[in-house]
Formats: sequence, structure tokens, C-alpha cells
Amino acid sequence: MLYKLSQLLFILFIFYTGWFQELFFQIPRMPLILGLGMIILLVLYKMSTTENTTFALPKPISIWLFFSYYALLSGLFVASDKSHLINSLFTYIQILVMVFYIVNISIMEKDNKFFIKSYFIYSVIYMFTMLFWGVGAKGGRLALSENSNPNGDALTLLYGVFCLLTLLDTKKLYRILFSLGLIGLFSYTIILTGSRKSFVALVFLLLLWFVLIFRGYWKIYSLGKKAILLLVIVIISYTAVSQLVSIFLESTLYWRLIEGGYTVSSDTTRSGMYQEALQFFHENPLFGVGFKHYELLSRYQTYSHSTYAEIISTTGIIGTLLYFSAYIIIIYNLFLLYKRTRGTMTSLKSLQYLILMATMLALGIGVIHFYNITDNIMFALMISFYQVEKNKQRSH
Repeated sequence: MLYKLSQLLFILFIFYTGWFQELFFQIPRMPLILGLGMIILLVLYKMSTTENTTFALPKPISIWLFFSYYALLSGLFVASDKSHLINSLFTYIQILVMVFYIVNISIMEKDNKFFIKSYFIYSVIYMFTMLFWGVGAKGGRLALSENSNPNGDALTLLYGVFCLLTLLDTKKLYRILFSLGLIGLFSYTIILTGSRKSFVALVFLLLLWFVLIFRGYWKIYSLGKKAILLLVIVIISYTAVSQLVSIFLESTLYWRLIEGGYTVSSDTTRSGMYQEALQFFHENPLFGVGFKHYELLSRYQTYSHSTYAEIISTTGIIGTLLYFSAYIIIIYNLFLLYKRTRGTMTSLKSLQYLILMATMLALGIGVIHFYNITDNIMFALMISFYQVEKNKQRSH
């Protein structure tokens, strides 16, 4: 009972933080209440069912916790607004607690499918809410609500596509066709948001998945199934692409791409943000200007819209090396698992997570990972996957 209640609170947490408060209203301290609740229930469950009450703390989470401590310690000397520093770091630590929760529940269940399915359902509801009740944002872009950012909405849907591909049952034809239809709907909605980076990332994700992952599934099909599947995919793809192309050419996204481009240099504001971030870094290369302080000091009065610009300007070279060392550990573990299990489903899953990481590294140019709950859910899925698989290998 405690265990199921804990999982229910996690579902409520992601729906409240990403969907409910954007559509309706905010409830004071609700993310903290839900987050603490799911952790407390998990601890109580473990204490009541086993003598071993220890929890796993993988290296990436340990590093990010140490990064938080470093950001606080250095920030006390360089930050101009100490209360803003402490509040921002407290929020970030809450996100890390969520990552810790996902990893430990996955280890207990010996699988992270609960979280993949939860996020997938969340993203589908998010998408249909946008399609039926979404609002028109500035420039004719579709958004979840008047309070939400179309770019953030598109990222939520992009990660939903990844979860769909991870859950895809390639043994059953009807499920493949259903999944292709959903991918088409996700793509359509992302086009309507007008988000350039999410659209490019979607194309990148799907292309790599079909080239590197689907061919692994293709090898195990019989000749007859290959012929049927190929015919159906060609027909559906032709129909879907012909429809999406016409929608794309008439969309705000298309005009944003041809008029403004999608690189940093093609956007004068984003380019200015990068230059300003480098200026802050040059002024204090070791410690930066203080965690989440770019938005306080910038002439743009907002965050830098880039993981790389934000981290180097706010925490300096030391913070940057600390934070990204966790990425290196995640990539190393996924690649090692991929190499050791070649020819198995585990290897294909490892490759899928490596593709996700590559997509997120590219997205890092235009989004900030460590402020975003959904980005950190994706990191948690990566860590939990290789941690579970490593535990399975040790037990054999």
C-alpha cells in the first residue's frame, strides 16, 4: 500500500508541475509536499518490508549533489542575491531528489518501465490537451495554456516520442502501426508549437532510431513479415509525410526556420546571450556570477536559454567540469553496456539511451537541462536503466 501510494504521488507530481499548474492554478508548496510525500512513503515501505534500508546513490547523482554544495559555497562569495541563490539551489536539490527516487524505485522493481509508461501517458494527455484546448501564442504558435512556453511544450512532447519508441513492441504489427500513428500526432503537434530546436531534435531522434535501432529489430523478422511490414510502412509513411509536409510548409515553424534560421548565430538575441555569458565568465572564470544569477545580471532579464552558456557563466570552469563529469559517466556506462551485450535487446536499449543523450546534448544549445524537471526525468531514466542492468549482471 505504501509503495503504490508513493508511486501515485510521483504521477501526481509530474502532472501537477507540468500540466495542472500551467492549465489551472498553483497550489502553494504542492511540488514540495508531493516530492516529500513520495520519498517518505518509499522510506516507510522499505523499513516495513526489509532489514536493508539502504538506498543506491549512483555517481552522477553524487556528483550533482556535490555540484550543488559547490554552487552554494562559491555562490556565498560571488552571488549578488544570496536568497535567490539559496532558493534556486533548493529547487535544484528537489529535482535531484526526484532523480534519486526514480533510480531507486527502478532498482527495486528491476526495471524502469513504470516511469517510462508514466511519462508516456503524461505526454499523450499533454498532447491531446494542446490539440483540443490549447491556446494560440505569439506568432500563431500553439501552446498548452497562456502561462506555458511553446518551446517547453514541444520538449515535453519530444521526450514522449522517445518513451513511445522505448516501449514499442516490434513483434506485433498492429502495435507498430498504432505507434507510427501516435508519432505522426506528436510530430504534428510539435510543428504547431513552432519550436525550431524541438523539431530539428525530433527529426534527429527519429532518423537515428530508424537507422541504428529499427534495423536490429528488422533482422529477427521472417521474410513474410518483412514484406508486409515494409509495404504497410511505405503506405502509411507516404500518406503521413504528404500530409505533414503540406502542414509544415504552411506553419509558423517553417517561416521561423527560413526567416530566422535555427542556429545560435541566426538569432541576434540568442547570440547576444552567448556573448553576455562569455563576458560573465571572463569576469570570474573560476566561480562564475552565482547559480541562476545570469537572469539577474543580464540585460535581457531572463536565463541564457542554453545549458552551456548558463553553466559556464554562473558556476565558472570548476562548476562546469563538475556538472558535465556526470554526463561523461552516464555516456560511459551506457556505451560499456552496449558493447558488452552486443546482439541482445539490452544492447539495443542502451543504444536508444545513447541516442537520447546525443539529442539532449544537441538540445543543450537552446535549453537549460538543470532547471528543467522533464530533462532530469530523462537523465534519471538513463541512470536507472544502466544501474538495473549492471545489478542483473552482478547477480548472474
